[in-house]
Amino acid sequence: MIGETLDDICEGRITIEDLPKIEVAKHDEKWVTNDNRRLWVFKQLERLGKCETVEVWIVSSVCQIKLTTNNGGESIKVRGFPGGIWHLKASKTSLD
Repeated sequence: MIGETLDDICEGRITIEDLPKIEVAKHDEKWVTNDNRRLWVFKQLERLGKCETVEVWIVSSVCQIKLTTNNGGESIKVRGFPGGIWHLKASKTSLD
């Protein structure tokens, strides 16, 4: 489960560098990816103050069938419970 991957990074069992890079492509003047689950992990790490930048592979296109956003890619919704516990924690900025 992707929440467990987040937990593994936050608890030092793996590093961000252990994850495969996200592939991104320009589509209608926006950056898109097929790797939404991995992107969710990185967005959670950013929210928790544990990641500021992400290295990506720039590719020529992504699978069109995966372009399912209905909010312009502004957020990612995980269907079901992602597992793990770190995604339930408050962000670093809300604790300051």
